[in-house]
Amino acid sequence: MQRVHDHLLLEEEYVENMERLRKTKAQAALDTANRSDLELADRNADERSRVDDMRGSPMGVGNLEELIDDDHAIVSSATGPEYYVSIMSFVDKDLLEPGASILLHHKSVSVVGVLTEESDPLVSVMKLDKAPTESYADIGGLETQIQEVRESVELPLLHPELYEEMGIKPPKGVILYGAPGTGKTLLAKAVANQTSATFLRIVGSELIQKYLGDGPRLVRQIFQVAAEHAPSIVFIDEIDAIGTKRYDSTSGGEREIQRTMLELLNQLDGFDDRGDVKVIMATNKIETLDPALIRPGRIDRKILFENPDHDVDLDEFINQKDDLSGADIRAICTEAGLMALRERRMRVQMDDFRAARERIMKTKQDDKMEGFDEEAFKKFFPASFGRQEKKTDVSTQIDRTKRAEVAAKVDSDDEKTRSNTEVTPEEATILEPAAREVRPDISNGSDDSDSDDSDSEDDEDEFPVSHEMLLKTHDRAVTTLTVDPAGSRLITGSTDCTIKLHDFASMTPSTIRAFKSVDPSAKKQSAAQEAHSVHYVAFNPLAPTYVMVVSATAQPRILNRDGDTITEFVKGDMYLRDLHNTKGHISEVTSGAWSPTDENLCVTAGTDSTVRIWDANVGRAQKEVIVHKSKMAGSAGRSKMTAVAWGSPKQGGPNVLIGAALDGSLMMWGGDGPFTRPSGEVRDAHTKDTWTSGVDISSDGRLVVTKGGDDTIKLWDTRKFKKPITTVSHPSSTRFSTSNIIFSPSSANVLTGSETGHLHILNPATLRPELVTPITPGSPVVTVLWHEKMNQILTGSANAETHVLYNPNMSTKGAALVMSKAPKRRHIDDDPSLTMDLSQGLSGDSVVVGSNGVPHYSSSTWSARHPTVGLTASGRPKDPRRPYMPAATPFAKSQPDEKHIRENIPLSSMRDEDPREALLKYADKAEKDPIFTKAWKETQPTPIYRELSDDEEPKPDKKRAKR
Repeated sequence: MQRVHDHLLLEEEYVENMERLRKTKAQAALDTANRSDLELADRNADERSRVDDMRGSPMGVGNLEELIDDDHAIVSSATGPEYYVSIMSFVDKDLLEPGASILLHHKSVSVVGVLTEESDPLVSVMKLDKAPTESYADIGGLETQIQEVRESVELPLLHPELYEEMGIKPPKGVILYGAPGTGKTLLAKAVANQTSATFLRIVGSELIQKYLGDGPRLVRQIFQVAAEHAPSIVFIDEIDAIGTKRYDSTSGGEREIQRTMLELLNQLDGFDDRGDVKVIMATNKIETLDPALIRPGRIDRKILFENPDHDVDLDEFINQKDDLSGADIRAICTEAGLMALRERRMRVQMDDFRAARERIMKTKQDDKMEGFDEEAFKKFFPASFGRQEKKTDVSTQIDRTKRAEVAAKVDSDDEKTRSNTEVTPEEATILEPAAREVRPDISNGSDDSDSDDSDSEDDEDEFPVSHEMLLKTHDRAVTTLTVDPAGSRLITGSTDCTIKLHDFASMTPSTIRAFKSVDPSAKKQSAAQEAHSVHYVAFNPLAPTYVMVVSATAQPRILNRDGDTITEFVKGDMYLRDLHNTKGHISEVTSGAWSPTDENLCVTAGTDSTVRIWDANVGRAQKEVIVHKSKMAGSAGRSKMTAVAWGSPKQGGPNVLIGAALDGSLMMWGGDGPFTRPSGEVRDAHTKDTWTSGVDISSDGRLVVTKGGDDTIKLWDTRKFKKPITTVSHPSSTRFSTSNIIFSPSSANVLTGSETGHLHILNPATLRPELVTPITPGSPVVTVLWHEKMNQILTGSANAETHVLYNPNMSTKGAALVMSKAPKRRHIDDDPSLTMDLSQGLSGDSVVVGSNGVPHYSSSTWSARHPTVGLTASGRPKDPRRPYMPAATPFAKSQPDEKHIRENIPLSSMRDEDPREALLKYADKAEKDPIFTKAWKETQPTPIYRELSDDEEPKPDKKRAKR
């Protein structure tokens, strides 16, 4: 029994232990679960706090461009750039689709949220929840305007079927224009009340947003809300804030306003004719609006709101001559009501209206003295009485620049010499599509010179030559000039070896001068100074920041607008016989031109019988080299290239490259290649050994005009490039190799100068003068230019004068801008002798700055030739008031020290070495210790080499065939 009792006790204890163990495990499991739940809740709370922090911080708004995967996407911000960003895990991926608006974190630029497709809050504010309470009864008068608005806006919304039965289309919108306060906004509200339509009121300035694209997006959302709540009326007040006439602008804000207007035009064109959305615009200045905005089809009705007339009941005020608007009458009525309340009356009397009118009119005329007759005062007192304001009489200032003689008579002897100007029927057939489209008055040679008998007044109206502005900034003949496409900067080149930079915006009639002088051929300060005349200067028509300068060297340069060198083209090796293997010109460059289609390409022609095409950004080698093989006897296959031109049709098509040579030949290549041989060549285009100085291509790419040293001008057709269409005699000065000839911007005329100092404007078909005007009589006119945007003609003469011809009624910017300014007041700083040391020069023109930024003294003044006068032996000034100029150290320069470059950069000294001298220093060593001819040193001490004639070209050795 005792044993059974012990077993039962053990079993009971076991059960209790197991129960206790089960409870312990359950409690432990419960504690673990609670602990994990708490940790998870803590993690979720931390993540939510981080998310809230991210969303609570300032965020940017962007667009989703492309969804890469669930965690990454490509987005674009409102400022423009695109980013590859990550997508936060808490973002709803179902809402992400291309084009969706998203929220971007300002630091990590990661996607933290998606904006719904709801409209902009600004649009919601524009939509009036409560319909306007104004009605037609609240409008006094304006019966005609009310009738037109009801026909254009109200009737199409209420009864569109009437227009369908009539077979006409209802207007899409109307524009209300007139003086301020005439009831335009009141009438728009009355229409919205009468039709019970949704009324969206927008002020034009609200559509001008800060970021790019926000304005057009706001316009789209406005019309989207209007379509969703149709029938609706979109009322745009002060539309002239965004709807003004478009013009070329470089301001980003102006371009954004124009894009907003373009989106508005798009929305107006996108409406259905029977749609329930109508547009009402209002403005005070309809003449400033763009014609595309108010043309029929977009805004079909233009309704004028004039000042109140006799239909208003207040006859006493109507009969008076005061110019009162509707707002003024309303102010009078309000003031009359206040006066009645002041006397505790609830009815307005006529005396109240009279007193209110006097009060309102007095506030409008506070600036005028009561009973003061201004006209009588002016007649009584002389003009010089009292304080005077100095004003500039612009019209008189412009009249002073009027030319005394515009048209000069053509000598009869000159007319007799033009024996080849008659156009044959065959040539007229070729010329007709190219020239007669531009000049319909062109006739063949059988007609008399009817167009030559024109009056000088007609010439002034046809050509901008009635006025002129003179620039004297050079010391010798002006050989070339160019103006940037915008017409703001002029650059001239001369035989005084400098180019002058002029800025029209900074000039005044009393300060017509260059703001900078640059020597394009200047080397570094340690090298010997050499000066070379300038042959050609031209702005890049596609990238005006680049300027090509061709001086009398073998290395043309590309400068920026301020005259600093960007690229200097390399000089070729003169010892290479095959010019195809040279990297640049080996002798003087004579002419150049920019590519009409590629902003990076330019072409140069040189006396080494080559035409080379360059990349303006790469100066170490040309892109293409064209070698002219001359057929003239005794020329050894070479001839100097005298001129080159590169043109392209404005309406599109292949461009043409034209080159002229000293042997009288004229070549034509396709501007895009190939350049192995010319596509057209005329060997005897001009007399041999005469300098063809001018070549130009018409704007349609069909005609080519050349000016030769044989005193002839010839017109060619690129489609029949065999013989000239027209040839005339035109004596030109042979002293200047850059005497050019050009087409006008529309190719309606041909311009060139003469040795007598006259400007000849020729007919492009017969090459007969339509106008001959004197520029510098007795001094040859070397170069001419007709700028398209300014509509002004610029000439450079041999007497160092640059003339800018213009017409105040036809020309813009340029000389017209300068002459319309007030003269600059004279200041003590204008006299450099009073403000600077004479030993440093009289003015900035005494020191010429090279294109590399190094000044050198090239003038003939005594102070410029003696820059150390006034200094001690140590370089300090004798005058104690004159500051001491510290010595130039390597650390004070913006470029590395030359010694450092020579010692640490391998082969850097080869840039300054003469290849001829580098080879000749081995001549003695080659004679004393020959390497290649050492075997024959005793048997044949004097080497005998094979002579190679000029006609014999070296051919590659034939390789031995492998067997």
